[in-house]
Amino acid sequence: MLMMSLFFSACHKVSAVDIEKSTDFNNVDLESVDSDTTSDFSVDSGIGITSLKDTANIIVWAEEETGIECSQPVPVESCDGYWCSVEPGCFRYGSDQSEPCRANASEDQVFVTLTHPFVIGKTEVTQRQWKSAGFKNPMEVKGMEALLGDNLPIANINWYEAAAYCNAISEKEGYEKCYDLSECTGGEVGQGCPASIEFCETGFTCNPDIFKLSDVYACKGYRLSTAAEFEYATRAGTATSTYNGNLLSDDKIDCSPDEVLNEIAQICSNGKLTSPVAQKKKNSLGLFDMLGNLREMTGDSFRNTPLGGDSIVIEDPYGYPGASGGRGVLKGGSWQLDACFCRSGYSYADSREIGIINTGFRPVRTLF
Repeated sequence: MLMMSLFFSACHKVSAVDIEKSTDFNNVDLESVDSDTTSDFSVDSGIGITSLKDTANIIVWAEEETGIECSQPVPVESCDGYWCSVEPGCFRYGSDQSEPCRANASEDQVFVTLTHPFVIGKTEVTQRQWKSAGFKNPMEVKGMEALLGDNLPIANINWYEAAAYCNAISEKEGYEKCYDLSECTGGEVGQGCPASIEFCETGFTCNPDIFKLSDVYACKGYRLSTAAEFEYATRAGTATSTYNGNLLSDDKIDCSPDEVLNEIAQICSNGKLTSPVAQKKKNSLGLFDMLGNLREMTGDSFRNTPLGGDSIVIEDPYGYPGASGGRGVLKGGSWQLDACFCRSGYSYADSREIGIINTGFRPVRTLF
């Protein structure tokens, strides 16, 4: 039934008559809603995407050109300690071609439906959290003193070390481990880089295919997010280039300041070092530093192609079509980067074996 698919936030093609019949929208006809009802919630992305928040707490995304519509719950902050809950839904992944600073094919837009609720860390994993999981702090080396601190995010670790952390907290809390690290080599997790070196192969390395299950969303333990989950949580119901609005201009490649980002993100224009977590404005889900401070690892493999391949509507994606396991997707931007690289729709790629001082992570866990 249509109203059930809307309630569970599936992407679909609908007619105004169908929407009018849907009790999930309290019989709101999108074709006849007066301007006072929708004025605060309209989003102009340049390609006919609009949104509506109604009394049923649902956002509807529509693309006029294709007639595709989908929906998601209005983001609500629901956090318990470090973990914040995210309800499933459909959103537009990537960025419009007219968005300032738009980069490459990996930003091509696609409607993504996430069918599973999940929890995500309120902040990037801190050095205190990393050490409490039993790992050596890689920031405790000569030359890194300015980046050392319990409330600073952990950096100088690679993807496999982040996976080891996810396994450790899964075990501690009684969940299954999502990663098989039994054949990893290179010694101790958290070795970091030699003194004063900003990036290196940290030594701990694994086969890229360490995920235990064929369906990443099916693991009951902690793991790295998919790129789609990360962007969905970052956007928190927004369609602009950041969750605080659009960048003020596209001339943001020389560390010039941008007031939109300054409120929410530590970037090169407002800080030359990593910031303690949760110092900037959070988004509607209660998440801090989803843009800026550190680039954040996801579990996806990268290829400079659209996330959906030839499809413009996809469900629960994991990795870019045709991508190999060697390079992972990073999201969010960092304190070393300018505003153009700190947009919700931007994706990076880097080797899974390299630890860098501007890269960290935050785990997620599927809720069942």
